[in-house]
Amino acid sequence: MSYPAAEGITVGVTSFSNQLLFSIFLFAPLGNLGTKWMIWATAFTCAASTVSLLFVKESYNRTSVDKISRSSNRTSNSVDA
Repeated sequence: MSYPAAEGITVGVTSFSNQLLFSIFLFAPLGNLGTKWMIWATAFTCAASTVSLLFVKESYNRTSVDKISRSSNRTSNSVDA
């Protein structure tokens, strides 16, 4: 999903958003609820992310680029020979 972008960029964005959400969990004052809301929030987040993965279209951009470059190398080698 993130082929044209460098791996470091995608890892940085994921790590930043992870730390931000953990900070919200730690510092959110919800008074009477205690920690029950954390259990429900975690369950909802897992369910929502699993369902959203069903709508992601798979595309193997890197494989497509590799196939194109491999076929162009074959044609250039056959012309040179």
